[in-house]
Amino acid sequence: MLKFKIMTLLLASLLSTASMCSKEEDNPIPDSYASLLGKWNLVAYNIEKELTNGNVEYSNWKASEHPPIWIHWEFESNGAFTSSGDGGQGVFVEHGNWALEVKKGGNNTIEDGTLTLTGPAAKQAATLFSGGDEHAGKITAGTDNAGSYFFVTYEANVTTGYFPGAKKVFFIYEYRKL
Repeated sequence: MLKFKIMTLLLASLLSTASMCSKEEDNPIPDSYASLLGKWNLVAYNIEKELTNGNVEYSNWKASEHPPIWIHWEFESNGAFTSSGDGGQGVFVEHGNWALEVKKGGNNTIEDGTLTLTGPAAKQAATLFSGGDEHAGKITAGTDNAGSYFFVTYEANVTTGYFPGAKKVFFIYEYRKL
């Protein structure tokens, strides 16, 4: 279980986040999504694992429970991102590019979107999650009493061998704007 948690924390350090849609449209035109540009901090992640026997296992992790681990994402309007932090293995900085397709959203919200990441950090994560070069996940975003947030959900490719006994595995990451 410790190996799985360490691997998951490292994956969190390789993942990125995205942006928001400024108006509701059937086919939104990507723009800078200014409300999500800037620095974001990973605050929690959840793992949902559907086993081949039909049972479902849940794991929850809060950043406050692991003070030595911190992960930040900074999204730029030019489509570049920087991932930085300490995933328990020392300080790292990775760069890549991001793209966001919003299918449903409104002012300062994303109800249904896809965040796609490319570059070295994304490729490492994609190797585990999808086996490809791009890392894509579903994104929702908004604001609440604590400020701006977004959730990004990645479905892992269970055929990679990292998830024995699993039929489906979802990683749900929660980020908050700094």
